[in-house]
Amino acid sequence: MGSDITVYNGLSVYNLGSNAGLNVNIDVGIHYKNERLFNELHDKIQKLEKEIDKYAPKIQQAKIMIQKSRGKLDDDKKKKFAILFNEFQKLSNQLKALQAKYEEMKTGRFNLEKVNLVVSGSAFTGAVIKYRRQIEKISKTQSAFMMNFFPGQEHAPMTAINPKRQQSKLK
Repeated sequence: MGSDITVYNGLSVYNLGSNAGLNVNIDVGIHYKNERLFNELHDKIQKLEKEIDKYAPKIQQAKIMIQKSRGKLDDDKKKKFAILFNEFQKLSNQLKALQAKYEEMKTGRFNLEKVNLVVSGSAFTGAVIKYRRQIEKISKTQSAFMMNFFPGQEHAPMTAINPKRQQSKLK
C-alpha cells in the first residue's frame, strides 16, 4: 500500500495496492544500487563539464599569447601555462573515465534476463509498473495475472492466471 518498490529479478505478490487507491510504483528489472550510481555519475559528469568549461577562455588566452610571442615566453609564464594545461588535462582525463563508467552503467543497471511480475490476488487502481521505458498503469482493478518483461520488448501483456494453481506451484 502506498509504496515505491524496486526489484531486480521479479516479484510475486498477493495484492498490488489496495482499495484505498494509494499509489504503488513498481520498478522491475532495475538494480537499485547501480541505478543510484548511474544517477550520481550523471551529476558528477555535469559538474565536471561545467568546471572544464571555465578553463576554455583561459586556455584560449594562453594559446593566443604563445602564438603572439612565437613560443618565446619568460619562465614564469611558461610555468603558469604548464600548470594551467596540466590541470585542464587532469580534469579532461577524469571526465573521460567518468564517461566510460557511465556508459558501462547504462546497461549494468538493468537485468538482461526475463523478469516476471505475478499478482495472485488483485492489482488495484493506482498501481504503476515500470520496466525500462514501459509504463503500465492499472486503471481498474485486475484480478490474478502475470506479466513477463524482456529487454527490447514494446509492451508486456497481462496474462490471466489461476490463483489456486499458481499458489500450489509456489509451495
